[in-house]
Amino acid sequence: MGLKKKNYPLVVAHRGASMEAPENTLPAYIKAWDQGVDAIELDVRETKDKRLICIHDDSLGRVSESEYTVSQETLAALKAIDVGGFRSKKFANTYIPQLKEAFDCKPKKSKIFVEIKPSKISFNELNEMVETDVMSKLNTHFLGFYPNVVKALIKRFDIPATLSIIPAFFDYDYEKISSLLEKSKSFGISQQIDSKKSMNLIKKFKEEGKYCITWTVNNKKYMRDLLELGVDAIITDNPKKLLKVIKEKKDG
Repeated sequence: MGLKKKNYPLVVAHRGASMEAPENTLPAYIKAWDQGVDAIELDVRETKDKRLICIHDDSLGRVSESEYTVSQETLAALKAIDVGGFRSKKFANTYIPQLKEAFDCKPKKSKIFVEIKPSKISFNELNEMVETDVMSKLNTHFLGFYPNVVKALIKRFDIPATLSIIPAFFDYDYEKISSLLEKSKSFGISQQIDSKKSMNLIKKFKEEGKYCITWTVNNKKYMRDLLELGVDAIITDNPKKLLKVIKEKKDG
């Protein structure tokens, strides 16, 4: 299993084991669990009939032969689309999972980082999942790019919600990003790691004691440097590589 010591970050598989199975599908999630990750990260969008499904883009064009748009189609219509055979015959007849299905296949002590993609979302299904204990602060962490969404999640649920930041969009401005975190009442920061500047930002936030999630980290040097900084979670496309880097540090 993934290392769970306090001085090691959570190993989070980006859209599941997305290098080995179609992203944001049950095969990708299950593969990641089998590799021993602490958590998976998945993306959530809302269908025309207000059901939550796991998919990154509003359009299905990148993951299937369909040009359907999530927000304009019903759950039933989207469930009929094969998002696996498009990549490989091995994954033919793989469908887009509902958010609840991802939680249903989750090992008991593992976590799911749920990234809410739209700037607006109805909370009916999330309410249902929280009320029935499918989602809780023990197994869920919300991520969002919009301060209003993060703030609404924190207000409604007793579950951590963290603002995601692409630092280049803010010129790596520490004060500006800090202001956004305060505005959203964010539990911490989820930050893209793409340069020395982004690493320096994370260093400052860690020095302040903030909860820091970093993404999408596939470079060994960044992995090692983030371990030294003591970040709380690392989201990666290659969890096996990250687990190996952590093991090397633990053994060294």
